[in-house]
Amino acid sequence: MHELTLASNILNITRRVARENALSRVTRITVKVGVWSCVNEESLKFALSCIANEPWIKGVNLKVEKIGQGDTIQEMYIESIEGEKNEDKSIKAHS
Repeated sequence: MHELTLASNILNITRRVARENALSRVTRITVKVGVWSCVNEESLKFALSCIANEPWIKGVNLKVEKIGQGDTIQEMYIESIEGEKNEDKSIKAHS
């Protein structure tokens, strides 16, 4: 199930972006998925919900949008990460 690896990568990228932008909580992640990327949307959402158990991301809304134009039909990328900013509670680096 490569969705677990993808979810792990999404989580790692989101953690980095959240730290860089002093987000205390991430509420939505939007990913674009090529129609031929062989990514199962429900499996990806399930995998992310299983590993995203830290308070700053728990219950995040993963929005998956299908794309199918030109060279993007096999790609997957994060389009946006949305969250709440609170300078006192920004996400700390995890080891």
